[in-house]
Amino acid sequence: PRVDMDKCTQCNKCSLICPHAAVRPFLLSQQELDSAPADFKAGSRAAIGGGVLDNYHFRIQVSPLDCTGCELCARICPADALKLEPAEKATKAEKANWDFAMTLPDRGDEIDKTTIK
Repeated sequence: PRVDMDKCTQCNKCSLICPHAAVRPFLLSQQELDSAPADFKAGSRAAIGGGVLDNYHFRIQVSPLDCTGCELCARICPADALKLEPAEKATKAEKANWDFAMTLPDRGDEIDKTTIK
C-alpha cells in the first residue's frame, strides 16, 4: 500500500497487524532525514507523542517486495491513510525508500515497550 502521511495519526496499528512485517514505523534524526531520498523526505512528518519522540521525524514505510496485498493494514487504519496499488507500481515507487529505511538505526530501546506507539 501507499501511505498518505498527511492522514497518518502515527498509531502504528498497520505495522502491528501486518503478518509479514512489511509495514514498519521509522524514527529519523534530522541528519538522517537530510540524507534521505526526496520521496522519503517528503513523506516524513514530525513524530508525535512527546518525550523522546520530540527529537525525531516519523514515517511508515512499506516493503514493496514483502507486501502480499492482504489489505489488513488498510482495513485497520483509523485514518484511512493506506491505499493498495498494483505491486509493480508500488515496487517502482517505494523500493528506494525501503532500501534507505533499512539503513536506519533501530531505536526500539528508546520507546515504551508497553504501547504500540
